[in-house]
Amino acid sequence: MNTFVRWSKKEHSLTNRLVVILPAGVLFLGLIPWALLRGLPRLNGLLDWPPMNLGQAGLAIGIALIVIGAPIGLWTVIDQFVRANGTPLPVMATQRLLTDGPYAWSRNPMVFGTLAAYMGMSLLSQSWCSLIGVLLFAILLLTYLKLIEERELAARFGQAYLDYKRMTSFLVPWPRKRG
Repeated sequence: MNTFVRWSKKEHSLTNRLVVILPAGVLFLGLIPWALLRGLPRLNGLLDWPPMNLGQAGLAIGIALIVIGAPIGLWTVIDQFVRANGTPLPVMATQRLLTDGPYAWSRNPMVFGTLAAYMGMSLLSQSWCSLIGVLLFAILLLTYLKLIEERELAARFGQAYLDYKRMTSFLVPWPRKRG
């Protein structure tokens, strides 16, 4: 925990943040979508598993999840980068607590948007392996958020974060609680 807090106290230049965020962008916007749409469906075939066969409804839901999730995920990354002088990566954490914009509806809108988009991709691929990949990724990411990131944010931002946490949904966008 102390390592995460120590990392978060250091402010980084725009150049350093760009150098770190570009490879992350390649991973999250390129390699993972490729794996979900091409790589894991091939594994599905190698394992001789049948496709999901969700029909037109499954394809429509998949497209809707991507159309809803991708902009939310990108919006939050830009917000963290521009307004909070950080990145989504713990090694270059934000320098201020964001509680407005997409963060007014969810404490983790980037995760919500990303998981929605990836789930949509898995539905478009109609691959069980792709769906399992998204579910495993979601379990690991949500576990990290609950066990590490929430404690780190409480250590960094104190009562302001605890109040925000009490009033704002963990993942699924929802209006804030009163009080």
